[in-house]
Amino acid sequence: MVDAFDRLKTALADRYTIERELGRGGMATVYLAHDLKHDRKVAVKVLRPELSASIGVDRFLREIKIAANFHHPHILPLHDSGEADGFLFYVMPFVEGGSLRNRLNCEKQLPIGDALKIAGEVADALGTAHRHNCIHRDIKPENILLDEGHAVVADFGVARAVEEAGETRLTETGVAIGTPAYLSPEQATGERELDGRSDIYALGCVLYEMLAGQPPFTGPTAESIVQQHLVSAPRAASDMRATVPVEVVATVSKALAKAPADRYQTATEFGEALANEQVRLLTPSGGTTSPGMKSVDRRVRRGWMMLGSALGVAGVIAVIVVVAAYPSSSSVRLNPNHVVVAQFRNQTGDSSLNQLGLRIGHWITQGVQQAGIPTTPWDQALHAWEYVQTEADDGRVRDPVRALAEETGAGVVVSGAVYVVRGDSVEIQVDVTDAIRRRSLGNVDPVRAPRAAEDEAITKAQQLVMVFLAPRFDEYLGDFVPTNLMGAAPNFEAYQAYTEGVRALAEGRSGGQAIEYHRRAFELDSTWTPPLFRLLMYLNGSGRKAERDSVMELLESRWDRLSPYERAELQSFRGLIAGDADEWVRHLRRAAQLAPGSVNAWNLASALPDRNRPHEAQQVLATINPESGVWRSWGAYWIVLADVYLALDQPEEALTAIERGLRKHPDLRVNGLQYRAQALAVLGRVQELRSLLDEIDIGADIEGIRNTQVEGIEALRVNGHVDAAGELAQERINWFERRPADEAATVQHRYWYGRLLFVAGRVDEAQAIFDQLVEESAEVVSTSDWLNVRTTRGFIAAMRGDTVQALADMAWFENQPGNTSLEQGIIAGALGRQEKAITLLREGAQQHPFKWFQRIRVLFDPVRDHADFQELIKPKG
Repeated sequence: MVDAFDRLKTALADRYTIERELGRGGMATVYLAHDLKHDRKVAVKVLRPELSASIGVDRFLREIKIAANFHHPHILPLHDSGEADGFLFYVMPFVEGGSLRNRLNCEKQLPIGDALKIAGEVADALGTAHRHNCIHRDIKPENILLDEGHAVVADFGVARAVEEAGETRLTETGVAIGTPAYLSPEQATGERELDGRSDIYALGCVLYEMLAGQPPFTGPTAESIVQQHLVSAPRAASDMRATVPVEVVATVSKALAKAPADRYQTATEFGEALANEQVRLLTPSGGTTSPGMKSVDRRVRRGWMMLGSALGVAGVIAVIVVVAAYPSSSSVRLNPNHVVVAQFRNQTGDSSLNQLGLRIGHWITQGVQQAGIPTTPWDQALHAWEYVQTEADDGRVRDPVRALAEETGAGVVVSGAVYVVRGDSVEIQVDVTDAIRRRSLGNVDPVRAPRAAEDEAITKAQQLVMVFLAPRFDEYLGDFVPTNLMGAAPNFEAYQAYTEGVRALAEGRSGGQAIEYHRRAFELDSTWTPPLFRLLMYLNGSGRKAERDSVMELLESRWDRLSPYERAELQSFRGLIAGDADEWVRHLRRAAQLAPGSVNAWNLASALPDRNRPHEAQQVLATINPESGVWRSWGAYWIVLADVYLALDQPEEALTAIERGLRKHPDLRVNGLQYRAQALAVLGRVQELRSLLDEIDIGADIEGIRNTQVEGIEALRVNGHVDAAGELAQERINWFERRPADEAATVQHRYWYGRLLFVAGRVDEAQAIFDQLVEESAEVVSTSDWLNVRTTRGFIAAMRGDTVQALADMAWFENQPGNTSLEQGIIAGALGRQEKAITLLREGAQQHPFKWFQRIRVLFDPVRDHADFQELIKPKG
């Protein structure tokens, strides 16, 4: 062995200094080495001599190239491979954190969240490999390295190289493909045609071991372990560790199914299941009320409170609302699969070329999106870059590239500069930086062109960046078609008009100004699509249907020239305009994936809570920093953030969000009052809620003032504080009764006053108000308000024992067009017909997801404790 070690050192001495052995396995020995050319530590893996002889140099090098073609954050890259003095070797980065096996040797059982995260990252890596028809065949803790807490899978292609050597020669060498403890049944029986489900089984075994402290099957010999894989069912991980949730046990069991058809069918599907379990772990467990209150899980009881309103989806597009759990700017998590392009610096000394740097950055952004790579939209990147430059000029930022990454969450930054060469030519130089590791990924070849040919230079720079980046984002290579790029860069005047339109939106100027700027940009260069998408958004929000449809037709006619991001955006508009919310959300997901933090990501996050998916909304926007770029001016962020926190039963966090929002955006006062009242009610802080309501005065938004009082008091009642809610309602009745006569006569005033009377226990007076409202013409209120009036009258009638009136209102709804199951269900519940009510409410929720539940939650009191109702309102994602 000493001779072999010395031979290896000598054989590789011109490239690597072999320092010491790190470990050995059934197929190879791994050494720590120093890469002389690149001055870095590496791991050199050398196949066993007998195995090298069986495989052969050509086959080994052919198969090991599989690993060289992968560029994925959770796949260990291959630096080098070859043959030297009879040794077959391959070279990988040296990972300081060691392997998962090292960690398991120290801890035995991992925290459940860590186990799910590691398995999820491995599943992500396998998903990419499987899409390229590469099966790992030897997933085990030794082949999962931990780099700063993240999983990185090693040895892709090695097992296949061994397998291709042939069964006879493998038997002669004594080498088995795969490791018994993690061997799928089909691999154990020697099947040659394996697919990705074999790796899923092996990963299931690894996850089991991380949770239980041992693999699913153990035994004195390899043969006994293999036999158990074939015929035995493993004990549930919870048998050895009681804290493993039953849902996690079920996820592991599905991955370990004997028949491949019974497992997850793709690694991506397995990864999604693991992600769902991670979310479930983060969900608060809730609690029970005191003996004097209803014994209800507060998280479930709160389920209907923030599930949306009757606001149409068009309004979500028109007003870009913001939902997220804000990340601290000091701990921004950079996404290695996300690119941001900076404005290129003008190093020519000629101020007339200042706009050239803007155009280069914008056009490269368009190209990177065309390649299907997740990219910060240019308008957001521009705002972030301008902010970073201001901070740098004031001495608060020393590394603008890293600061831009933190502003946008992007792990890869494209930047550069423009120079003058030979007097009449410009040179564009491009740098691509790994902002996570703070190192260059390499330089793109510089582009030179006469000043009269700037457009051609910009287009060439764009294409070179795309070619440079595309292989590093393997998942999206299918969308990268070099022959179908976006053509020439926009002309200078069109670009200027587009930029002004973007600034008009960011600075809060009128939508009309933005529309005119983008219309002008399109008129100046009709080959350029970004202005059309901006027009589509503004026109849809303004209700200008004919103009909107005209823009849609133009975009549809250019389908083949759109980037993947633009196609997803256009498809989401199709669903929105057609009223197909499922289609709208489905394509918003794709757009948000390709452009994290874009307008479409905000729209997706805004739509998800209304679809009972607050956790997913939080995930979508977890990378968004409300302190950066254009989003600094959006006070709505803090309002919807509070909304999400309340939906997740985190009232303390909701209060903190509102307070921060009000400090930054004092104009949020009315909305801030509403959400502070909600949070205080959930917490049962009655005196603070009373003080808050005492501070209310008449402002511009009288409707908001009324809502704040009634909904806050109703929230107090819904959360079990019935007596306190009644007392507070009686106090606030005086405020309603002191309103001027013209205001008190409005339908809206009487509607909220009647609801307050009901909570105060003055049920007869409440019904009298609603009786009078029902008798009036439906034309004085919107359709949804009118249905609310009739529903509330039927509910109150049933609660005070007027069964005849309640049944009459139910019958009225039965004869109305459209689906009125929700309305009928509410009245049925008040009549004590719980099973019928649950059936109707479930039916209504399917037809109109969470249509009314934000503003009429008190009407669910009669069915709130029903198990099926609680199941119905639990967040689904």
